[in-house]
Amino acid sequence: MAGLLCVLVACLCAVGCPEPSVSDSRVVGVDGAGVIRVSAAPAGYVNILPDELKLKLDAGEDLTVIDVRTATQYQAGHLPTAVSMPLATLPWAMNRLDRDRELVVYCQVGVTSVTACNILAAGGFSNVKNLVGGLSAWPYEVVTGSTSVVSL
Repeated sequence: MAGLLCVLVACLCAVGCPEPSVSDSRVVGVDGAGVIRVSAAPAGYVNILPDELKLKLDAGEDLTVIDVRTATQYQAGHLPTAVSMPLATLPWAMNRLDRDRELVVYCQVGVTSVTACNILAAGGFSNVKNLVGGLSAWPYEVVTGSTSVVSL
């Protein structure tokens, strides 16, 4: 029994442990090496790199950039054209967003924005992007002040 447990732990270390939300319908099967195959979860958003977003902003593309950090963090420095929509207010404030526009969401390091992207996707937004690395990965100009804060 201890040997089987060691094999199981070794397999999980090699392939990673599926997230708790993996349903049985996503488990594809076990291959000859005993590795569990899980189908990709349909993501409600895609990732975008800072350079890609910079090109879109410079080209004047029709998109909304959303900062989901706190209003204080937003005031200290944010991306040009970004609106402040803190994560805590997002489920209510998202009704103010245009569902037909591309949305690019960011936070400080790119973790909180994943939660925000999932909230937006669950709310019916289909063109949602997460800025990889958040503001910490943005090597370009930031703006200070609070000109576009969305509050309730």
